[in-house]
Amino acid sequence: MSSLAQPLEPPRFPPALKRVAVLLGLSIFINYVDRGSLSIAAPLLKDDLHLSASQLGVLLSSFFWTYAFCQILSGWAVDRFNVNWLLALGVSLWSAATLSTGLVRNLSKSLSVHLFLS
Repeated sequence: MSSLAQPLEPPRFPPALKRVAVLLGLSIFINYVDRGSLSIAAPLLKDDLHLSASQLGVLLSSFFWTYAFCQILSGWAVDRFNVNWLLALGVSLWSAATLSTGLVRNLSKSLSVHLFLS
């Protein structure tokens, strides 16, 4: 029988790689929940921080402008540096930015958190 006639086995992934994939999937899920919760909390943020409609718009759009800029920056960094270290650094920075949003008391602090730590 020829080797071409034998069925191919699917590739086996090591358990460590499966754990990393689960952790990455979980972090992406948390990221999307975080984005959705910001739009739901917008009326409360507006009242709590005493924001005008335009200030709230700047606050909400700051995430997306930062995200767009960081896409370009991370693409360059992945081509240049070790991906494992970049992933660890990115998760650490994202965690610090998310943690620091709980410390916000006014719009200027809020914008600095989203623009410089995200």
